[in-house]
Order: sequence, then structure tokens, then C-alpha cells
Amino acid sequence: MTGDPNPWYIDAFDPIAGFCFASNRSADLSGDPDLDLPGLYLTPPLFQPEAVASRGIAFAAARGRFQLGLFLDEAEVAFQTLDLLIEFVRRCYLSGGRTDGSGGRDPWPVPRRPDVGMDGLRFPDFRDVGESTAQVSVMDAVTHFASMVRGAGNGPVAVSYQDAPPRSSHPRAERFNDDVVMSYVAAQLIVELLGRIPSSRTGALWTVWVDAASRLGQAVRRLHLGYAMIEQFSVQLDIALLLAERTYLGGTPPQGYAAAQTHRQLLFRFFGLGFDDTRNLHPLWPHLYVEGTALTDPIDDLSCWPLPPELTRPNVVSVLDHLSAVTASPDQFCKPLPLATAMALFAAAHILRRPSAAWPFEPSDEVTSLVRQVHFDRSALWMFTQFPRFAYPPKLEELIASVGTEANEEPRHGRSVS
Repeated sequence: MTGDPNPWYIDAFDPIAGFCFASNRSADLSGDPDLDLPGLYLTPPLFQPEAVASRGIAFAAARGRFQLGLFLDEAEVAFQTLDLLIEFVRRCYLSGGRTDGSGGRDPWPVPRRPDVGMDGLRFPDFRDVGESTAQVSVMDAVTHFASMVRGAGNGPVAVSYQDAPPRSSHPRAERFNDDVVMSYVAAQLIVELLGRIPSSRTGALWTVWVDAASRLGQAVRRLHLGYAMIEQFSVQLDIALLLAERTYLGGTPPQGYAAAQTHRQLLFRFFGLGFDDTRNLHPLWPHLYVEGTALTDPIDDLSCWPLPPELTRPNVVSVLDHLSAVTASPDQFCKPLPLATAMALFAAAHILRRPSAAWPFEPSDEVTSLVRQVHFDRSALWMFTQFPRFAYPPKLEELIASVGTEANEEPRHGRSVS
């Protein structure tokens, strides 16, 4: 990477949309800018520079939703190379990565209902669950990036994840623990959705909730996590289903064997997760039964799954929000580190899922475990390609992380990430 004769400066910028006009020039926005200079235009998803004949186009864009330039401490921010500029724009776009998905869905999940009683439900400490090798690789990458940011006080530093440790070099992680760690995430997402179950079985809110639950169940089945989830976290799921059943059905919940059967029916009805004899129960509630063979848009899916409270931040409330924030600013949003990286890895695995139908049943053998292991390894490698390629000085890193806080606000004239 070699420096250009003059630095690159942003002329006009919409950080949330990922649109940027830039030019190779001196810092002139505070004085008398030269409108006749040529420039470049960047757009997602590839951010391939396109030549523009005049900077005048950028100034026209700044009269609309674009902000004029990029300033820090009342001075224009200079990028010594075009690569540094492109990566900054890409990461801002990721940070503001709220979307309604391809299906036009409202990106905000169904609101939490305190009266359901999920707030008191506790999962085991993540350290007691154990770490998986794919997840540890992602945690190591996040830690590496954070150290690079601390060393970028004098200027941007290139970051490489090519030296990410292979599975065999992770003595603290279990080789076949991917299914347990990912099942932990899946169970938390199911419990969080159950804590938002609408009181009425009619209306738009109920339709949105059932659709979100069905999509989550399909994701769990496609990743072959159902059996591991039930085996490892049956206590938490039973309590959550009991609380949801009280809200959904009303009255006194059944006890003993009847309760177990009802819980299994609810798990199947809401999430399409069928085990053993529950496969024959779908005529009881045909209005909830979803075969789950239709493929859905993975980005659309992530946008309608609410995060557990430990990972929720301002304007980071869905799994899609979390993945966008983590890939844009991993040092800012991977807290707590084990759960945050596991949630992001689950999202990546769902995006990279195989284009096949989700079956109500799943095999539980070593072959399936190996398939899961390979898939989560591939998902970790995909995350490395999405992680930042440069670590900027801390103030610029804060600018990138702050873009997401504006992602759901109405556009305002003159909005600026500075």
C-alpha cells in the first residue's frame, strides 16, 4: 500500500446508506473549494470507485441527505490512501447496517412483555458451557483488533486475520463443542421471543411474532441444533414455555406429564421444532403449524430476532443489528466477549446456511456433528473477511461506532458523523 501525492478527502457522505463522494486534493471545504476537480463515487456493496467529472455533484448531494465533508476537531479528516478511505466508508455502512430485509419487514422486534416473567430466568454462565474452537478463533480476532486500535494512535494500521489460530492450537476449546455453544445462543433467542409473546392470538402483532418464531425454528433445524439444544438447556426452555403457556393459554398450567406434553406441543407449534411423537400433533393447532420448507431471506430473518438483554445496546436490539455492529467495530460491541462473539457466529452461520429445506427431524450422530463443525469453521472464516481491514486512531473508531446510533432516525439536513 503506497500513499498518494495528495490525501483523499470526503466531499459528501451518507454514512448509513454507504454513499460517498471523495476527491484527491487539499483540505479546502472551509475555504474556497475547487468545484472543477474530478472525484470518485463509492456505493455498497462492493465500494468500487466510480469516476465523476466534477466535485459539483457532491455539493449538490450535500443539499439533500448527504453531509458535507468529514470533520474531526474542526479539521477535515484526511485519508493517505484510497484504500483507507474505502474501508472507512465500508465500516460506517456496516455500523449503520439496519435494514428491513428483502421482504420489507419492520426491523424492530416485537416489544418485550415484563408480565410474562422471563426477566428472572437465568442461563448457565457462558464459561460453564465451554468454548468452541470456531468461537475462540473469533474471540482471538476481536482481541487482536482491539490491540491494533490501541496501537493506532499515530495513524491507521493494517490488520490481518490470516494468522488466525487453527483449531488444533486452541487448547482451552473443545473440538466438538460447537453444537453446545451454538445451542446456547439458539435457546437464548427462543426464550427471548417467548418473553415477547402477544396476549392476543389475532392481529398484526401476533402474525409478526409467529413468523419470527417460525423463522427461528427453521434456522435451528437447518443448523442441526435442535437435539443439542433440548439436551443441554431443557430446564430453561421448560420454564420459558411454562411462562409463555400461562400467557398464551391463560389459567392454571398443567402439571407433570401433561405439562411436558403441552410444552413440547408449544415448542413445535411456535418454532416448528418437532421431536418424536410431537410430529403427529400438528392437527391440534393447524393455524400455527408451519412445515418450514420454504427458504427465507437470512438478513430478513436476523432483523426480526430480538437480542437477549446482555447484548442490547442503544439501537442494537436485533441479531442483525448485533452482527452489523460487531463486524464494523468489534472492539466496541463484543461485550461480554464470549456471548457477543457466539451470537455473531450464529448469525454468520445462518447467512451461510445451505440452500435446502429445514426438516422437522434431524439426525444426531458424529457425521452431523462433523458437518456442524465444518460449517461453523467456515462461518468464522467468513467473519474474518467482514472484520475491519484497518485500525484507525481511537477518535475515528468512535465515529464509526457512532453511525449506528443514527440508523433509525429520520434523515436530517446536515447530519454529520463528526
